Amino acid sequence: MEKGLSVTPIRRSPFGYLAAFFHQDFDLLFPSFDAGMSTYVSSLKAEQRVALREDVEKVLLHAESEADVRKAWRLAGAEWTAKGISLRAELIKLSKAL
Repeated sequence: MEKGLSVTPIRRSPFGYLAAFFHQDFDLLFPSFDAGMSTYVSSLKAEQRVALREDVEKVLLHAESEADVRKAWRLAGAEWTAKGISLRAELIKLSKAL
């Protein structure tokens, strides 16, 4: 590493970690949005689920339209989004299930 050069690790919110799970190759690994979401959520500990629910609820509070939710999803790190579904509806369903 060059002298004086420092690297700061990326800090992600729980929503950011969820979004980043939906990377560019997501559709090669999972047959559907639901399958991937289920896999991700099942890997979380109880306290992580609570934090994710709280974070998703914050996103939904501020991103009122489908377009706003999709923009937040991309900005948080998602590279893949299912076509033909309402991401907003899926996140509402997720927050209730958590």
